[in-house]
Amino acid sequence: MKTSRLRLVAAILSGLLVAFCFPGPHFPYLSAGYLMPFAFVPLFLALESLRAQGTGTDGHPKTRWSGGTPSASRWSKAVQAIVLTWLSGVITVSIAFYWCTYPAVLFGGISPAAAYPVFAVYALLSGTFFVVMFSPIILATTVPMRRGQQGLSVLALAATSTALEILIPRFFNWSLGSLMHHSLALSQLASVLGFNGLTLLILVSNLALARAIAESSIHPFRSLQAPAAVLCMWLLCWGWGSARLERMEKSFGQGRTTAVGLVQPNFTFDELSSNPERSANAQEQTLDNLLGQTDALIASSSHKLDLVIWPESVTPSLFGQSEEQLDRTRDLSERTGVPILTQATEFDRDELFAKGYRGATVYSTSFLIRPDRSRSPSYRKWVPIPFGESVPFEHSFPHIGDWVREHIGNTSKVGRGNSYEALPYSPTDFVAPLICFDAIEPELPRLQSRYGRATLLANQSNFVWMGRSTAGYQFKELVRLRAIENARAAVLAA
Repeated sequence: MKTSRLRLVAAILSGLLVAFCFPGPHFPYLSAGYLMPFAFVPLFLALESLRAQGTGTDGHPKTRWSGGTPSASRWSKAVQAIVLTWLSGVITVSIAFYWCTYPAVLFGGISPAAAYPVFAVYALLSGTFFVVMFSPIILATTVPMRRGQQGLSVLALAATSTALEILIPRFFNWSLGSLMHHSLALSQLASVLGFNGLTLLILVSNLALARAIAESSIHPFRSLQAPAAVLCMWLLCWGWGSARLERMEKSFGQGRTTAVGLVQPNFTFDELSSNPERSANAQEQTLDNLLGQTDALIASSSHKLDLVIWPESVTPSLFGQSEEQLDRTRDLSERTGVPILTQATEFDRDELFAKGYRGATVYSTSFLIRPDRSRSPSYRKWVPIPFGESVPFEHSFPHIGDWVREHIGNTSKVGRGNSYEALPYSPTDFVAPLICFDAIEPELPRLQSRYGRATLLANQSNFVWMGRSTAGYQFKELVRLRAIENARAAVLAA
């Protein structure tokens, strides 16, 4: 790979291969997670080619800087490596998260002429995430590699890049390891290492293969060792995961079971229906209809339901603070003997009267209505949607948030929760709500499962505003990943 043009092609190819691994119904979203063990090989090979190498008297690669002083050459190579890595990241983000334009237009009321350029800027900025994450690998292109360091440097580079993946803040928390969702057997390793642990294995695999290809002309035998070792590593992971799935399958008949009913209303928001085929006579957002559907679901179920879950955004605006509406829900739960996990918005009344709906902090909450007419404490959403429910840097610059809410429709100021206690719906079982973007935050379900007594994870979401995008596919996989990481059953009600 001698020319800058070939390096650009390699960076673009890696960006496309990673994007192909994201879930979706059709090209370019192929759910092809099996590409991840070598998706970054073209990019890393391009970075390796920046390290000009000759051969020493002992036949071992010897670094040689061509043209200019060594420091100038190193700076030039670092800049090239940064550009290549950034370009690869921009391509991945542009494809994988293009769905962000749908809520911007449908939810925010932004015109397509403005939404698409804004997303383009977001993608260009997001490319820096990959630059920072792979900064150890970029730096390695400027540092001579000594004899015997190949294996150690691969592991060290992969480990430091994985640590950066965990530490770098971002709006949508997909790890590279999460893209192995295509294989339930391989992804089982995340129950031990987390999906960031799978990221480590992915980077080791890609770096080892790229290094082997780069050195194939000098050490032909060594170049065969790396692919063999990588293949063995993934086969061992697959074998362990398959055995774990088999053990779990046998244990399912011996454990407790929960019969869960999901209510999925076809409400319309500003003439936007979740089911276009029924939009002409879509149902109104009323408690009457919601309770009626729930009653019919419980009556028609072939099993005695242990829990009914309502999705996000289906209750009336002040449902959580209306005793009359809550009493009607209590009546249904008491009569049927089934607890109901609801989702509602709640305000601080004093702030609401002082600042009005647009200025007051709103809390997105979930709580249980139980057959004994009790109401559980409210769980408050942890992760407000960026630019829809929160504005970055608003705490330091309040005027930014005010401007966004004034110019972008349907935006709100959602406060953040801090409780991870699951809610008991039976003497032995506890449901942990995850409202919308909460499902993308690995730390929250971990706390709910390990310390909050959760036996069931329940993601309550509203995909109406996402239109016909891939957002729903991504959320479904993220919920499944949280189940694997925490060894808990998970339900998605949307």
